[in-house]
Amino acid sequence: MIIAIISDIHEDIVSLKKALKIIEENNCCKIVCLGDILGYPYLNGKYENSKNVNECINIIKSNCIDVVLGNHDIYHLLNSKHKIEFTYNNLFYTKSKNLYKDSELELTENNFEYLISLPEFKFITLSEKTYLFSHYLYPNINGLNEIEISNSSIHKIHFDFMNSNNCNISICGHLHIDGIGVCYKPFSNILSRFLNGFNYSQNCEVSMKNLPCCVTIPAIANFGGFSGFVLFDTESLVLQVISLSYKRQILL
Repeated sequence: MIIAIISDIHEDIVSLKKALKIIEENNCCKIVCLGDILGYPYLNGKYENSKNVNECINIIKSNCIDVVLGNHDIYHLLNSKHKIEFTYNNLFYTKSKNLYKDSELELTENNFEYLISLPEFKFITLSEKTYLFSHYLYPNINGLNEIEISNSSIHKIHFDFMNSNNCNISICGHLHIDGIGVCYKPFSNILSRFLNGFNYSQNCEVSMKNLPCCVTIPAIANFGGFSGFVLFDTESLVLQVISLSYKRQILL
């Protein structure tokens, strides 16, 4: 089964449509969206004149069965005109100053209701394996909080959370990386004994071993560098990085 996984759209309707065209050409069985549909970063965004938050949401609603919230999504929902509260794992998210430097946005009522109905993570079974799809790593699973603990501690907590739910592989976004990053559970293989955290690659294909690991994927949004998404073969456990950045396609 080939599925497409997209993340970090940030209102970039042009890049989203480009990605969906490629996904359709590859006859993917389903599309998973890992959040941050909202949030145009006016300091480093390259598409101010074409951004369209409500059209992006409408396209996601029509094409993606499995969608989770990201930190920018939750930020804008909390700072909307509606009075809502989010609770997760005994953490309380309050309204805060616009630390993200996002442009203001106006959601339609239907799209607001759609967004607040979305979960912060999903466990999905594909080809008899259970996967965790989220915007970032547990316990900061939507990327909204600043957690003052080391990366190695976060990774251990995240892998413990996966293990408690009989899950070996998780896939997230949030980091806006050039290519793809894979983090194996500490001491699960020789590589993880020497290299902690995510190991990044710009290779066009990454074959995951059948070991506990977390994968982070690139952003759809065009910030002037690399943008793209991944195609995932759930049988062979091969992730193919698809570049939407013309200038970077030769490197991949």
